[in-house]
Amino acid sequence: MRTMGPFTETPPAGTPSGSAELQRLRVRYTKARFEFYKGELRETIKHLSPITADVLKDEGLDLAGALEHMRPPCNWPDKAIQTPDAFRAGAFDLRKMTDTRKIEKSFERLGEARACLMIRRPAVGQVGLCVHVVGDGLETAMMSRDFSLTTAAGKARLQLRRLLPFTLGSLMLGRRVGDLIGHPLLVGRDYVVERLTQCPSRGLSNIHFETGRVDV
Repeated sequence: MRTMGPFTETPPAGTPSGSAELQRLRVRYTKARFEFYKGELRETIKHLSPITADVLKDEGLDLAGALEHMRPPCNWPDKAIQTPDAFRAGAFDLRKMTDTRKIEKSFERLGEARACLMIRRPAVGQVGLCVHVVGDGLETAMMSRDFSLTTAAGKARLQLRRLLPFTLGSLMLGRRVGDLIGHPLLVGRDYVVERLTQCPSRGLSNIHFETGRVDV
């Protein structure tokens, strides 16, 4: 896990005193900028997805610990750290990732564009995982070649890279997601399937369910 700390590079021997002074100012600026960023995060985040809470717990972190590791998005502070709808096409969404070989780069690029803690990057046989700010919540995004899981505003969407028969989809409604999908973040939780949508042109099925929110 990468962490953001103060700039600690020391000037080489023989560096003019002016450069040393500039270096000291840079250290102070970096520290002040990061403290301001953490303060903005604390003011912004009002709730967590319970899935996010479980992710942080698995990583041995609480919210305060997560904030220590979250780097600012690439356009901050010119733009606010709040991000738009996490379910829109082009976000952490398989609809825009037809070339599965590019998922790793796309996932990392999406993480860099928002206030994000990148926990794990997708790779062969490995699921990408991050927590990031959406609106006033800290949400989760997971992605692999075969599925994605995103949360926002008390809801979640599980995308599968296959079309489920509508007869099967109708039987899923009202059942707990964890009874259907054996993932540790879903099993044993009272997350109930609300609806099933499909994107036939992309060969995708979307399972939508409520998660609720955890106030902070």
